[in-house]
Amino acid sequence: MEKIRVRNSWVPTCLWQPRILQGRLAKSSPTLWDSTLQEQKGELRKRLSYTTHKLEMLETEFDSTRQYLEIELRRAQEELEKVTEKLRRIQNNYLALQRINQDLEDKLYRMCY
Repeated sequence: MEKIRVRNSWVPTCLWQPRILQGRLAKSSPTLWDSTLQEQKGELRKRLSYTTHKLEMLETEFDSTRQYLEIELRRAQEELEKVTEKLRRIQNNYLALQRINQDLEDKLYRMCY
């Protein structure tokens, strides 16, 4: 009995059967062949159902992760805006202090000389 070696797990299991089941014996006993096909059909339906369920779960997980990341992105953007505004005020205050210091230095220089 020679078995066909199959690399892909999605190939129907009937191809893994000995050739005798695929040849003369299959022709002489259609009920055996029909039951084998019914088993394969059931296996394929189970795999399809499992894969569909898994894809649905992945889709749900993806959607919830995306929503979470969108919320986090909005929070980060708001925080960045706040920090940017604080930095802008600090820079403006620093420039104002530099002008004041320069004015005071100029007055002090004029008073001394």
